[in-house]
Amino acid sequence: MTNTKAMSKHESASISPRKMGLVADAVRGKTVEDTMRILKFSHKKATDIMANLVKSAVSNAVNNHGMSKEGLFIEDVQIGLGKMIKKGRIGSKGSFKPIKKRSTNIKVILNNKEIKEEPKK
Repeated sequence: MTNTKAMSKHESASISPRKMGLVADAVRGKTVEDTMRILKFSHKKATDIMANLVKSAVSNAVNNHGMSKEGLFIEDVQIGLGKMIKKGRIGSKGSFKPIKKRSTNIKVILNNKEIKEEPKK
Protein backbone atom coordinates (compact mmCIF):
# COMPACT_ATOMS: atom_id res chain seq x y z
CA MET A 1 0.00 0.00 0.00
CA THR A 2 1.12 3.51 -0.65
CA ASN A 3 1.68 5.91 2.21
CA THR A 4 -0.33 8.80 0.77
CA LYS A 5 -2.34 11.11 2.94
CA ALA A 6 -5.54 12.92 2.01
CA MET A 7 -6.40 16.28 3.48
CA SER A 8 -9.02 18.96 3.54
CA LYS A 9 -8.79 22.45 4.98
CA HIS A 10 -11.04 25.36 5.86
CA GLU A 11 -9.61 28.86 6.16
CA SER A 12 -11.23 31.52 8.35
CA ALA A 13 -14.11 29.47 9.76
CA SER A 14 -16.28 31.75 11.88
CA ILE A 15 -15.71 30.02 15.21
CA SER A 16 -13.03 30.54 17.83
CA PRO A 17 -10.08 28.11 17.91
CA ARG A 18 -10.80 27.23 21.52
CA LYS A 19 -14.30 25.95 20.72
CA MET A 20 -13.08 24.11 17.62
CA GLY A 21 -10.27 22.49 19.59
CA LEU A 22 -12.74 20.67 21.86
CA VAL A 23 -14.28 18.88 18.87
CA ALA A 24 -10.88 18.27 17.27
CA ASP A 25 -9.61 16.52 20.40
CA ALA A 26 -12.69 14.27 20.43
CA VAL A 27 -12.16 12.96 16.88
CA ARG A 28 -8.37 12.86 16.53
CA GLY A 29 -7.12 9.31 15.91
CA LYS A 30 -10.57 7.79 15.36
CA THR A 31 -11.82 6.00 12.26
CA VAL A 32 -14.07 7.88 9.86
CA GLU A 33 -17.16 5.87 10.88
CA ASP A 34 -16.57 6.54 14.58
CA THR A 35 -15.92 10.21 13.87
CA MET A 36 -19.18 10.69 11.99
CA ARG A 37 -21.07 8.91 14.78
CA ILE A 38 -19.48 11.17 17.43
CA LEU A 39 -20.21 14.31 15.43
CA LYS A 40 -23.83 13.30 14.77
CA PHE A 41 -24.73 13.18 18.46
CA SER A 42 -22.77 16.22 19.67
CA HIS A 43 -24.66 19.50 20.04
CA LYS A 44 -21.95 22.02 19.17
CA LYS A 45 -21.61 24.44 16.27
CA ALA A 46 -18.12 23.10 15.57
CA THR A 47 -19.44 19.61 14.81
CA ASP A 48 -21.16 20.76 11.59
CA ILE A 49 -17.96 22.35 10.32
CA MET A 50 -15.87 19.30 11.26
CA ALA A 51 -18.36 16.88 9.67
CA ASN A 52 -18.20 18.75 6.36
CA LEU A 53 -14.40 18.76 6.48
CA VAL A 54 -14.22 15.02 7.17
CA LYS A 55 -16.64 14.29 4.32
CA SER A 56 -14.52 16.42 1.99
CA ALA A 57 -11.30 14.69 3.09
CA VAL A 58 -12.88 11.24 2.55
CA SER A 59 -14.00 12.30 -0.91
CA ASN A 60 -10.47 13.52 -1.69
CA ALA A 61 -9.00 10.24 -0.45
CA VAL A 62 -11.32 8.09 -2.56
CA ASN A 63 -11.36 10.14 -5.76
CA ASN A 64 -7.86 11.68 -5.88
CA HIS A 65 -5.69 9.10 -4.10
CA GLY A 66 -7.58 5.87 -4.80
CA MET A 67 -7.83 4.87 -1.14
CA SER A 68 -10.57 2.59 0.15
CA LYS A 69 -13.15 4.18 2.41
CA GLU A 70 -13.10 1.34 4.97
CA GLY A 71 -9.56 1.75 6.29
CA LEU A 72 -9.48 5.53 6.65
CA PHE A 73 -8.78 7.16 10.00
CA ILE A 74 -8.11 10.72 11.11
CA GLU A 75 -4.38 11.00 11.57
CA ASP A 76 -4.28 14.64 12.60
CA VAL A 77 -6.49 17.70 13.00
CA GLN A 78 -4.63 21.00 13.05
CA ILE A 79 -6.34 24.05 14.52
CA GLY A 80 -4.87 27.52 14.10
CA LEU A 81 -5.85 31.12 14.63
CA GLY A 82 -7.31 32.73 11.50
CA LYS A 83 -8.06 36.36 10.76
CA MET A 84 -9.35 38.40 13.68
CA ILE A 85 -11.82 41.25 13.32
CA LYS A 86 -11.15 43.92 15.92
CA LYS A 87 -13.86 46.39 16.79
CA GLY A 88 -15.27 47.90 19.93
CA ARG A 89 -17.97 49.73 21.80
CA ILE A 90 -18.04 52.83 23.87
CA GLY A 91 -18.43 51.94 27.53
CA SER A 92 -19.27 53.97 30.56
CA LYS A 93 -17.55 57.31 31.09
CA GLY A 94 -16.36 57.32 27.48
CA SER A 95 -14.10 54.28 27.82
CA PHE A 96 -13.49 51.85 24.95
CA LYS A 97 -14.56 48.21 25.24
CA PRO A 98 -12.74 46.04 22.63
CA ILE A 99 -14.47 43.16 20.82
CA LYS A 100 -12.39 40.51 19.02
CA LYS A 101 -14.19 38.29 16.52
CA ARG A 102 -11.92 35.28 16.17
CA SER A 103 -11.79 32.84 13.26
CA THR A 104 -10.09 29.48 12.80
CA ASN A 105 -7.97 27.72 10.19
CA ILE A 106 -8.68 23.97 10.25
CA LYS A 107 -6.80 21.16 8.51
CA VAL A 108 -7.93 17.50 8.58
CA ILE A 109 -5.44 14.81 7.49
CA LEU A 110 -6.62 11.26 6.74
CA ASN A 111 -4.47 8.17 6.38
CA ASN A 112 -5.15 4.55 5.53
CA LYS A 113 -4.65 1.85 8.17
CA GLU A 114 -2.23 -0.85 7.21
CA ILE A 115 -4.25 -4.05 7.11
CA LYS A 116 -1.94 -6.90 8.02
CA GLU A 117 -3.05 -10.21 6.62
CA GLU A 118 -2.15 -13.26 8.66
CA PRO A 119 -0.61 -16.13 6.74
CA LYS A 120 -3.05 -18.96 6.07
CA LYS A 121 -2.34 -22.22 7.84
